[in-house]
Amino acid sequence: RDYDIVIDNVQDFSEYSRVLSYLKGMAEVRTVKTIQLQNKQLSLMLKLNEPLTVFNQAIEIDGILAHDGSSVDKQTIQYRLTP
Repeated sequence: RDYDIVIDNVQDFSEYSRVLSYLKGMAEVRTVKTIQLQNKQLSLMLKLNEPLTVFNQAIEIDGILAHDGSSVDKQTIQYRLTP
C-alpha cells in the first residue's frame, strides 16, 4: 500500500539525504518517492512491505523521525525530523 507522508523540520539538503537514506534502508519500506521539499517540509510517497503500525514502531525505536500523531488530511501522515 502507498502512503503519503510529510516530514517537518527538514532544514537543508544534508537532512533531506539523511531522511532518504534512512527510509530506503528500512526493511519495512519497499520504495520511497520524493514529491517535494518546500518550507522545511518534505513530502514523500512510501510503499511499505509491512503494515503502517509496524513502520511506526520501527520509527519510534530508531528515534530519527517522530510521529506527530496528526495528519495533514486523511491520506497524509505527519512526522518530524528529530535533531
